[in-house]
Amino acid sequence: FALAFDELSFLCQKRFLDPFFHVKKVLRLTRNERRIRVLKEVVDEFAYDVIARKRRLSSHGSPLGPDLLSRFVEHGRQTNEEISDSELRDVVMNVILAGRDTTACALSWLFFELTRKKDVVEKIIEEVELVCGVGENADYSYDTMGKLKYCHCVALETLRLHPPVTNDPRYAVNRDTLP
Repeated sequence: FALAFDELSFLCQKRFLDPFFHVKKVLRLTRNERRIRVLKEVVDEFAYDVIARKRRLSSHGSPLGPDLLSRFVEHGRQTNEEISDSELRDVVMNVILAGRDTTACALSWLFFELTRKKDVVEKIIEEVELVCGVGENADYSYDTMGKLKYCHCVALETLRLHPPVTNDPRYAVNRDTLP
């Protein structure tokens, strides 16, 4: 799955620069377009397998995890609203696509910046020790980690300096005036 996902992402990225990709896609004119179809089947099979496992757990009344897919499945079960497998597949793919490479990119930039800023590293260590504690009694729970204000600011500053999605342009649809 991981290799297919990587190759599929790369080939789709190349489409971004090709003004004729729609024609090539429909007519399957290139080797890349034919390869994309094969890779998409591999990725879809993985996603549908994950969805089927979640649906089985839900139907048996087993508790589902806190992940986004589980929440969708559980919401559909509780409200009797049928969420199709293809809709859930889109959710899975969006989460994986949005989270995987962007997180890796952001973390790479974060550690790069930290190697250049020893004083920031010292402040992070100081805050973590103060908020979470030290040694075997340290608390690294989600709630405690949420109290790390300085660490949060460092992460946001890294994202400001080095946005992980650089070729996802956004444009204003209407005129706007900021206060």
